[in-house]
Amino acid sequence: MLKYLKTLNAILSLFVCPCISSAQTTQAQPKISWRYVENTYYKNTINPVSFPDSAFVYSAPDTTSKILEILKFKTQLHLIKEGEQQFAEKETGTVSFLKWYEIDFGLNKGYIKASEVATHMFSGINQADYLILTNVSKNYNPDGNGFTVYKFDRSKNQFTDTLKIASVRGDIIKEINYSGWKNTGMLLSVYMINAYCGGGTAEVFIIDANGKLSELITTNSHSDDGSADAYGSVVWLPVKTGNEKVRLVCNGDVETIYNTYSGELNTFPFPKELKLPKIELIVFKETEVKSILNMAGEPLLNKDGSFKSKKVKQVTKYFRWNGIKLEQIK
Repeated sequence: MLKYLKTLNAILSLFVCPCISSAQTTQAQPKISWRYVENTYYKNTINPVSFPDSAFVYSAPDTTSKILEILKFKTQLHLIKEGEQQFAEKETGTVSFLKWYEIDFGLNKGYIKASEVATHMFSGINQADYLILTNVSKNYNPDGNGFTVYKFDRSKNQFTDTLKIASVRGDIIKEINYSGWKNTGMLLSVYMINAYCGGGTAEVFIIDANGKLSELITTNSHSDDGSADAYGSVVWLPVKTGNEKVRLVCNGDVETIYNTYSGELNTFPFPKELKLPKIELIVFKETEVKSILNMAGEPLLNKDGSFKSKKVKQVTKYFRWNGIKLEQIK
């Protein structure tokens, strides 16, 4: 595991209402167990709110328990813990899952289904709110089921666009500074950390351009726990600072602009040969490393016990954001 973490770090361094009777609820299937989801300390939430027009707050993580309140759309929530119920399907015996959030509800605790919670909400230009919900499924998936972004127009009081991403789980979601970007109303980073050996990371950037949500670009990294085999990609996005200077910042994240691993800034020098505004340039880099093997096909080791390796791929690509789409220029 230690070798895996060292390899992964090296790759990453490169780049309210009255109470309502529970009799009004639908009878749930027999419950097997309830547990809190562990090891979620690295996840974030930003302005979590209730999502449907009527979100039920229960006295227990059980749809047959007492309803404490029905929340309106976009009611602010204080999420405490994430948990899940396990059910056995009556006919097949297959175990199904129902995710919940424990919330701070006055002097008491309440419980709300995860499918009715937007864990992140960002407000953009033109009276737009962006609500992000975790895609839920009754089937267990260790990598999650992705997320969905809903764009809500406050002036029209209606949803105007939706984007569903199944490949990346939204562990850490941030708004990226898109000041100066052409035709852009929002830019989001959605980061997934698979906290197990070989799990790796993935980050997808979502853009609202010309009124339409879409994927801008995606990076990922992974490595093999039993060898030096590893792959990593990283992107540098143009960020305008307070003095109007544009820097190419790793992942567009100014909060981590200083690389504690290398001791250098997470920025990319602007190529002098490229004749375009800095605010339009996006740089993408891929690196792949392979183990050096002996005649028996086994990984060779260095004196310190680490795997001997060689870099088999290192490619840098240059893109231009033209206000409509990314176009590769080099």
